[in-house]
Formats: sequence, C-alpha cells, structure tokens
Amino acid sequence: MKLILFQALIFTLLSQLTSALFEGSPLITQSKSFQQFHDLIYSSDYLSVLLICSSRSPKCKEIDSDYAKLAETAKSWAEFYGIDCDTLDRKEAEEFVICSESKVDDYPLLVFFEPKYDEEGKKDLVEHIYEGVFDIDSLEEFGLERIPSFIDTIKDKEELEEFLNKRGKLNSVLYFTEDTDIPSSYKVLSSEYKDRIKVLERLS
Repeated sequence: MKLILFQALIFTLLSQLTSALFEGSPLITQSKSFQQFHDLIYSSDYLSVLLICSSRSPKCKEIDSDYAKLAETAKSWAEFYGIDCDTLDRKEAEEFVICSESKVDDYPLLVFFEPKYDEEGKKDLVEHIYEGVFDIDSLEEFGLERIPSFIDTIKDKEELEEFLNKRGKLNSVLYFTEDTDIPSSYKVLSSEYKDRIKVLERLS
C-alpha cells in the first residue's frame, strides 16, 4: 500500500514539474500523447514545431523561456507543441521511442514538420530535425526556410491564361519578381488563405 502511494506521489510531482516546462506561453500546445500531436499537425497547413523534453533534463529547463519567445515571434507562420515524456503513461512512453530511458541525454529534441501536397492533393509531412544553436535568430531562420508554400509559378502569358481559365471563382494574387526565392511573407499569405485566394508569382 505504501509503495502504491509513493508511486502516485512521484507521478504527481513529475507532472507538476513537467507542466511548468510549457506554461511560459499560451501559444504552446502541450500534447499528452504522440497520437494527439499527430492528429493536430495533420489537420494543419502551417509549419508545426515540436519540442520533446523531460523534466529530468536540465537543458530542457534552460531553453523553456526561449521556446516560449520563439512561439511568440513566429506565431504568424508556425504552430508550436510540446511533449514532456514524463507526463506520458507507461504504454505511450514505451511506444514513443524517444521517450525511452536510454534517450534522456538526447533531450531536448526539436523537430519541424513541413506539410506538403503532391499533384493529386495527397498530404505528407516532411520532418526536419533541428541540430543547430538554440537561439531565437537561428531557430527563426531555420523555420522560415521551411514554411509551406502554396504558390504557383507562372512563366509566360500562356500559362497565366491557362490558370485563369481553370481557377473558377477563386480570387488570385499575382506578383512579378526576378528572384527565384519566394519571400516568406508570400508563403504565409498562401498558407493562411489557401482555400480563398490563389497566390502566383510571375518570373520576369
């Protein structure tokens, strides 16, 4: 009986320590299971950022405030999540390999999930593991390079006319550029209004 009470007490203390890791920002969704997180990001067309931590890891506590700052800075182009392995039940933790006891030294693990669609409209997620310096500028640069884009490139007048004939009633935004790199602001626009506005670029 005493052993059961002791285990319950330890679990409660760990849960309290864990929740503190992600309470620095209301913009960070704390996932209680990997399946919950999986369902959330598959329903989103934004870049999804996941921080996997443990309350036993000093490094996780050190970067907690920086992760909250990143969520605030990047709230217009990314969605943020946190999983603390110490809050998962045993079965969930066993199935989620990164949460095994042997992986404690690997925390924190930061992963960016980029949504992409094929020509048939089937969605997939491209996983980008961040291995750089954990500072706001570096993280923001890494994320901005992976913002999903729903922009079509129009190379000539014929392609433009073909698009206009097929677009139906969907409004369109067309900008002219000599730069082959799409600005981040246009990527955000194309993602935010994907179902209402079609964004195109015309290479001059």
